[in-house]
Amino acid sequence: MNEFGQYLKEKRMECDISLRKFASLLGKTCSYISDIENGNKNPPEGELLKNMINILSLNEMETSKMYDLAGVGRNAAPDDIKDFVNTNENARIALRMASESQFSEEDWESILKYLKKKSKK
Repeated sequence: MNEFGQYLKEKRMECDISLRKFASLLGKTCSYISDIENGNKNPPEGELLKNMINILSLNEMETSKMYDLAGVGRNAAPDDIKDFVNTNENARIALRMASESQFSEEDWESILKYLKKKSKK
């Protein structure tokens, strides 16, 4: 089982939704959802992932975690930010610069503090 699959199963069970019911709500087969939960299939993306989040009524933090784990599981940018990165040249430049400069955790923490301060305005 992978982290995305574990998290999906945990959240589904917290909502007391059976595998069969969850699959039905998504218009998918039980075996397909089971394969995702057990790490035999990659995490979904796009509308299917959004539908899972909606059915599970995830809060903002849980939703971010779901997107992040799905992205990591697919070795791709999380769905909720890839459009932003793809359409914002400065974001791509900043991420490349950070990668090339091998930013430390301390560097990222400084950037996050700045962004949090900026978002409160």
